[in-house]
Amino acid sequence: MGEAAPQAAGPGAFGGYALAELRWRWGWGDAYRIGWDAARRWRANRRDGKGNEIKAPDHNALWAAIFADYTSSPVRRDYTGSTR
Repeated sequence: MGEAAPQAAGPGAFGGYALAELRWRWGWGDAYRIGWDAARRWRANRRDGKGNEIKAPDHNALWAAIFADYTSSPVRRDYTGSTR
């Protein structure tokens, strides 16, 4: 019996860490809805509703695709709380 490819089994512990990295450490979570699932794999959607879903085979490629999308057309970020 063969093992399933890592990407077929889900993001696993490392993938969960990679999702958190994309969302919070790199700060894309307030501009993009970022996720992973078996059907669509790594994906992101702009929170402003513009553009198409961004898909990638892995978290590194998704980071690069988000960066390219944001560089060409920044997503407005609405912050709440203190403005300091």
